[in-house]
Amino acid sequence: MKPLSIDNILKRDLEGTVGVILNKEVEGRKYFKVLRPVEILLSDDEIITIPAGFTFDGSSTPKYLEGLLPRFGSFMFAALIHDWLYVIDYKRDDIGIKEAQKFADDEMLKWSKVLNNKTRWNRLDNVLRYKAVRLFGKKVYKKRSSKY
Repeated sequence: MKPLSIDNILKRDLEGTVGVILNKEVEGRKYFKVLRPVEILLSDDEIITIPAGFTFDGSSTPKYLEGLLPRFGSFMFAALIHDWLYVIDYKRDDIGIKEAQKFADDEMLKWSKVLNNKTRWNRLDNVLRYKAVRLFGKKVYKKRSSKY
């Protein structure tokens, strides 16, 4: 099977392809688990594989903003890719911490624009989420992850 790409994502059954389930709830926050490996073709033409078992929280939104910016929805696949790029420190050693974080954030925006674009609110939502990760993601990205 070809890796998922921005060009073919809308032609695929995303839920059946990715297989994400609610895994656990910790302090009122839901976490999701990838059921089978997912290959993704990124905008830099590199293929990454998100492994089965990877757990993520959807879009990392502060609890007090979840009414306005829920943590899951049509953008959730973009959040999954973004979280995985952060976890594996994608290209951090090759292009530096700032550029690697920006790449992950930009990648999230690119996927969100394709998947979460039905209304004006969706398009605004994409920009708000992008601005949020650009502002607040630095704190998370600076911490090196050794394990997911």
